[in-house]
Amino acid sequence: VQGVGFRLTATDIARSFPVDGYVKNMPNRTVELVVRCDQATLEGFLKAVEDQFAGHIDNREIREATPNECFEIETKHGFEIRY
Repeated sequence: VQGVGFRLTATDIARSFPVDGYVKNMPNRTVELVVRCDQATLEGFLKAVEDQFAGHIDNREIREATPNECFEIETKHGFEIRY
């Protein structure tokens, strides 16, 4: 979804949900979206993003973090674009 304003739009959508995380373009031309929230919030947030980008998302992978994983968002609050 690079080249369609995904990062900025996802950040705008995140403002409507109680989520922490980030969105980032990856070197392989994919986009990484990391979100910390409860399950119901996640489902609503992802639906809003997918609705906005209908026809632009070819594939998605959803993965829950393991207890031993440490994300960079551990000490951050809010949602941001990372470069």
